[in-house]
Amino acid sequence: MQTDRPPFVPTALRISAGVIIWAAHFGVIYAYTGLACARRVHATGVTWIAGVPWVIGISTAIAVALMALFIAPALRARGPVRFVDWMSAGVAGLALIGVLFEAVPVFMVPVCG
Repeated sequence: MQTDRPPFVPTALRISAGVIIWAAHFGVIYAYTGLACARRVHATGVTWIAGVPWVIGISTAIAVALMALFIAPALRARGPVRFVDWMSAGVAGLALIGVLFEAVPVFMVPVCG
């Protein structure tokens, strides 16, 4: 018996991609910031702390671009939009808000204050 339903695992991964990207972004920025604050100065004399805003900015830009890949199909659809596209866009949109809230403190709080 054949059905028209898409396979479960790729569909579930597509819907939850926004949250996965958000979690990866969280892990990258907080792991780097934690290492920078713990080490203060690398063996070469280059401070890791100076790189924290750059790492946060670059990882945020990457996360936003990746989430846009999941939001765009639902926004560009001309006819009826599939449920999977709307769910992917909705979850990615909510996760995008989380990513932006994670990035905002770099403008307001000292790195290792």
